Amino acid sequence: MAQHFKLSSNWRIILRDLGLRPGDVLRRTGLPTDLFAREIASVSAEEYFRLWRGLEEEMGDRPMALEVGQGVSVEAFDSPIFAALCSPDLNTAAERLSKFKRLMGPLALDVNIGTEQTVMEYGSLEVGPLPVSLGTTELVFLVQFARRATRT
Repeated sequence: MAQHFKLSSNWRIILRDLGLRPGDVLRRTGLPTDLFAREIASVSAEEYFRLWRGLEEEMGDRPMALEVGQGVSVEAFDSPIFAALCSPDLNTAAERLSKFKRLMGPLALDVNIGTEQTVMEYGSLEVGPLPVSLGTTELVFLVQFARRATRT
């Protein structure tokens, strides 16, 4: 059986903040229109990527990565992000994000800490390459996260 990923209830908050109706996004992807209302909403890796592609289509010409990546507010983040924000430094935060990222969706965040720099690289765990919208949103999120965590 393929791995399923639990969708956070924060999807509804993010979609509302973007001015989108969840049903419209879900219809576009062929996923059940009540998915976000379910007590335990989960999707396969392929469905997770379809959800991101549907969100991208629903956003149209709007700068999706910027709006979604910058729009993650205190009300719309999960325990792993909170744990990372409570880290003593950005390297520890990146390692914590890396550890939990695989639980939040079919993507990996590899962190390589060197003496001069830290390199973070996203990749897909399954089903081919990341949707462009997901990859760019994650990059914007990382920059916003680092700014929020370091206050610079």
